Parts: sequence; structure tokens; C-alpha cells
Amino acid sequence: MRTVPTEPSSGGGRLRELIAKAVEALFVTDENGEITFASPGFLRMLGRTDDLVGRNVIEIVHPEDAPALRGALATVHARDAGAMNVDFRAEHDDGTWCWLDARATNLMTEPAIGGILVIVRDVSERKADEADLRHRALHDTLTGLPNRTLLIDRLHGALGRSGRDGRSVTVFFLDLDLFKEINDNFGHPAGDEVLAGVAGRLAAVARTQDTVARFGGDEFVVVVEHEQDEEWVLAFAERLRNVFHAPVRANRRLVPVTASFGIATEKGDTRDPESILRDADAAMYRAKQSGGDGYVTFDDSMLGDTVVDLSVD
Repeated sequence: MRTVPTEPSSGGGRLRELIAKAVEALFVTDENGEITFASPGFLRMLGRTDDLVGRNVIEIVHPEDAPALRGALATVHARDAGAMNVDFRAEHDDGTWCWLDARATNLMTEPAIGGILVIVRDVSERKADEADLRHRALHDTLTGLPNRTLLIDRLHGALGRSGRDGRSVTVFFLDLDLFKEINDNFGHPAGDEVLAGVAGRLAAVARTQDTVARFGGDEFVVVVEHEQDEEWVLAFAERLRNVFHAPVRANRRLVPVTASFGIATEKGDTRDPESILRDADAAMYRAKQSGGDGYVTFDDSMLGDTVVDLSVD
């Protein structure tokens, strides 16, 4: 990154002129964040036709990022000299948000600047790539649902909240019936279409605050936080079961699909996610033994029935 040259004598005006012509995108604020200068490069970066002078920089910063930028400016201002890096989103003139990597330097005592110099780079593409990598690491490629890793994390949070506020956490562990036969009879591409179709139906039935995840293979998990009683849980189970009443379109065919699922509920407990998943899996296994196409609620008699693999790939 190019630095702005200082001049030994009355070059303050010259320095300001050089900054104005600088290729870099940069701006200068006073100690309160009010913009006293914005370079043409900075204005072009944000598609701005106004010069932004007189506005507080926080006005064009995403609300979630404003505290970080405000804190960085305050920290830099509190020092006699020094610099600090901070990332934030700034509003483009078209209403979108640009991710900027900024380096703020205290030049309050520099006569030609008299403020905090902030040099920025547009890192929107890098941030988008990072977000995409995070999404892929936490979501199933085929269905787009949260994967096992994200499921465990969300379930851990739900159980923690249950321990604090006494809300119940119910896990529905679903396994498609005769899925091997679907693959054998219609082919694996059709099997993938069935999985994607089931995933979409489950997501449509669940509430926005619920988690629907693909646990692996033909297994899905739905996590629900609620204050309702067992009757409500069973009614929700019926809603999930209704997902399978209509066949799923795959390979230009209508493929009948059913599922067995187990139900396990915790209330005011801080047990680990693996324990409640094992309980729900044990109940699902009993549903399979009973002929499938139904659900069973876990009880202690099922301890030891579980066969689920809880390892994270």
C-alpha cells in the first residue's frame, strides 16, 4: 500500500492536493467520525456522486459493523500515533453493501491532514468466497440443508437455552423406508432426487426457528424448541408424517416414499446433543421394527437399541 509523502515546509496544501489525486480509495475523518475529505477513488468505489464531506462515516456503514468501526476510530484517536485495521461494510449508491478492508492512521497532528486517515480496499469478492466456503462446510451439498456438524452445533445451543429457560427441545430422527430398493429399482440419480424432494418438504413443514438437517444417507433430523406439551409434539409428528403421503417425483416418475422416525424430548436439561440424538435414533429403530411408516416416542426401555453413528465427517 502506497503511503502519502510528507513535506518539510509549507507543503500542506500540496499534500492535500496529492491525496486528492491519489489512486487509493481513502477518506479522512475528525475525532467524531465526520468526513472531512473523501478521495475520488473512494467515491468511485461506492458509486457516489456527492463528496460525503460533512457526513459522519457511520451513516454509510452497515449497522452490524458500525460498532467495530466506531471503536477502531476511537482507539486510533486515543493514541498520539499509530494505526489499526478494521473490516466493515459500506453502502454503495445502488443500495448494495461493499466489504472494505480499512487501515486507520492517526494524523491529527499533521497540518495537511488534521484527522484520521482511512485507506480502504474493496474485499467484497474475498468475503463472498469466505462465506461460500463456510456455507459448504456446514451444509449438505445435495439438499442444501444443514449438515451433521451444523446440526450438532444448533442442538447444543438449543439444549443450553432449555437449561436456562425451561423450554423443551424435541428431536425427530427420520429414516426413509426401503430407500435401498428405490436406488436399486430407479437408480441412484433418482434416489438423489427423492432425498432432495423430501428435504424440501420437511423444510416447508418446519417453522422458521426449527432446524431441519440431513444427518447422512437417507436420515434427516428435525430439532424443535417449544413450550407446548406432548400432545403438541405428536401433532407436529403428524405434520412431518404427512410429508410422505404424496409420492415424490424422481426420474420423471412418481416414487412412493415412507419414513420411520423416533421422537426424543428434553426439558430444562443440559445433556449433550449426542445423548438426545441416540435416544431419538433408538425410538426410530423401534419404529422400523414395527413395520415402518410411523413414529415412536423414546422411553428408557429402548436404551441400548441405538445404532446411530454420531461421528462428524
